[in-house]
Amino acid sequence: MAEGWISPGSTFLDAGSGDGRVLLLAALIFRLTAYGVEYDDALWRRSLENISVFNQHFAEGLDPPRVLCGDFCDEKTYSRHGAAFGMFDIVFNYANDHHRLAAKVARDGARNVLFLYYGPSPVPESFPYLVPVRSLALGPPGSSARSYLHAYRKRAYLEESNL
Repeated sequence: MAEGWISPGSTFLDAGSGDGRVLLLAALIFRLTAYGVEYDDALWRRSLENISVFNQHFAEGLDPPRVLCGDFCDEKTYSRHGAAFGMFDIVFNYANDHHRLAAKVARDGARNVLFLYYGPSPVPESFPYLVPVRSLALGPPGSSARSYLHAYRKRAYLEESNL
């Protein structure tokens, strides 16, 4: 948020949303309009249960996260629920089929989409048509539990914006 890339009301996608923790944080802490896509039916159901526990914390004007069950790279997953992949301002992924997702972000993502990839490498991975713009180290220095959040933008957007 300090970079000005994320603002309250931005539309957030957690691709591979698991039990819904990241969705709850995105919605409740950062006040983002949060969506998740989870392929595993049991995890999808657990995420719905977890989100329902927090329903009373969603104030007027702030909706609980929506969780879709399906493949996060298949447009049908979104269209079945009146959504489209291109509507997301931010796409987040926790080291889960991230190369295929990066290709979808580059091809079908919004013009100014921010792709956030969370993984174990301190060096940003290379994805065609996406440019790393910032990396953050998370966890204690020297710890084996240290991980990294890498932010990417579409190359065309950066060129158009002279960023």
